[in-house]
Amino acid sequence: MNEDTREKLTKRLVTKQVKKEVDSRPVQPKTLAELAEERREERVMEAVAPNTGYEMLDRHIKGWIPGHLYVLTGETNAGKTAAACNFSYRVARQDKKVLYFALEPDVGVIEYLAGIYHRKTWDNITDEDLDIDLPQMTVFTKETHSTLDQLLATIESMDRQDLVIIDHIGYFTNNPSDKRSQVQQESDAIKRIIGTAKKKKSAIMIIAHPRKGSGKNKNNDPLMMNDISGSAAFKQDATDIIILHKQKLESDKFGLTDSPDGFLLLPKVKTGLTGSVKIRFIRNSAVMLDESEINKIDGVSRHNQDALDIFSGVAR
Repeated sequence: MNEDTREKLTKRLVTKQVKKEVDSRPVQPKTLAELAEERREERVMEAVAPNTGYEMLDRHIKGWIPGHLYVLTGETNAGKTAAACNFSYRVARQDKKVLYFALEPDVGVIEYLAGIYHRKTWDNITDEDLDIDLPQMTVFTKETHSTLDQLLATIESMDRQDLVIIDHIGYFTNNPSDKRSQVQQESDAIKRIIGTAKKKKSAIMIIAHPRKGSGKNKNNDPLMMNDISGSAAFKQDATDIIILHKQKLESDKFGLTDSPDGFLLLPKVKTGLTGSVKIRFIRNSAVMLDESEINKIDGVSRHNQDALDIFSGVAR
């Protein structure tokens, strides 16, 4: 055994011994006074949290709370990026700072934002519409961040952001050159992201794809937490989980066509109430509405129809 090999083995043994000693130290409980102080600090953060921009959703999760990690998932092509862009837009309109890592949509994210900003359908977005006025929003595309280290370093180097969106986390948890299993990669990534969220006092949302085999169902059954890729880490460490579920068109006998209507399912909420929120995407666009907005639109539609029927002399 040469000298270099002996030195490496010695260092490895010393490191293991130190870790063993640290792990064997007795864990000290927190006093009630310490718990009370920590909770007061959390309440301060909750008070400054930007709202989601959706009245019904805010009733459940009380806005995007600093230090929280939100996981957004849903079936393949359900509209996860569109939902994230709607959240971003509505937070930026509150004069709050938004940082968006568009790793999957890349430069195409601007079309989502432009459609939402101008409330236009996909085929009506012009080149001029791509110029939108959201000065509080910063976007990075995939060419600038190839590792989680780079992404976290960027977040920590910038001023505090009110909402950070990572679209999507799979870019950093499925590295074939990493000797760790995908589960270990996911668990480590989640813990590091949570650490950054708490350190920077920012709300961070990660978009996660469903596990293989759960990406598209024909029975209109919503995904569950166990269907999220890396579900063990997400269930344990994420503070809040949001599952986007879109209903299927009854006219499609194959069950492949999504309806504009759906739900945001909230199976895990740290500060608020679990439950569901009805949503609707304006057809052929990225614009997402919640139940309160849907009711207003439906009310206007019914009012217009009533007026037309009265004008036409049709009794209802």
